[in-house]
Amino acid sequence: MLNYLIFFIIALILIFIIYIGAKGLSRGIEAKSKLKEEKTKSKKNSNIIDEIEKLSDLRKKKIITEKEFEIAKKKLFK
Repeated sequence: MLNYLIFFIIALILIFIIYIGAKGLSRGIEAKSKLKEEKTKSKKNSNIIDEIEKLSDLRKKKIITEKEFEIAKKKLFK
């Protein structure tokens, strides 16, 4: 009877360790995907900034009007 109790306690401890490991693994995977998402957003934001600078240069050179600049800028933010 004592042997069964010991095996039961060991099984519970093993299940708990597996649960903690799986939870840590899932958190790691989630953090990695969030980091990848943030990098993608960062690249996208830098592209938007570059495009706005180009539009601003065109506006300063009077190639496009203020209204055209605002329309193009709105399109970039969508």
